[in-house]
Amino acid sequence: MSLKEKVAKVAKEHSNEEEAALALQGSMSLVEKSNAYNQHQAHLKKKGNEALKKGYEAMGKKEKGLANIVFLMKKSQATFCQVTKGASTESSLKKKEKWLTQKEVDAKWTEQEQHMHLESGRLVASECPSTWGCWESMDTSDVVKAHVGRHAQSCHLGQEYANGGRR
Repeated sequence: MSLKEKVAKVAKEHSNEEEAALALQGSMSLVEKSNAYNQHQAHLKKKGNEALKKGYEAMGKKEKGLANIVFLMKKSQATFCQVTKGASTESSLKKKEKWLTQKEVDAKWTEQEQHMHLESGRLVASECPSTWGCWESMDTSDVVKAHVGRHAQSCHLGQEYANGGRR
């Protein structure tokens, strides 16, 4: 009987993972056990499995043997993976139209800076419509920028079993 057939038979007969592993371990030859050990070691050496490897190294000899068999059983069963990713960005620009009195402009910039801003168009001067002879200024570069970026990623792994009792 091949190893795959043994795994399928044990999975049908036992609903508990540990019982199934013990039963499979009893029916496996030394070569099959060695093969299971080598596959499990290759899996533990992969990048990202350092925590699993530390846990495995802390186990006793019998626990390690069962861990190898459980890994083999899980590997031989069908697995499914559902991965969802999402990304979104938001960008907004608020331009203020805030008119400043001459006193506020004088407090903010020197007279030389005011002339430079008027020539470049950054500062716009206008006579106040309600009060003749008074001047107001508006800073055209007075804007508020807001950028928001979001990134989400999740991964859900599951193990599919032929026996309806194990999940």
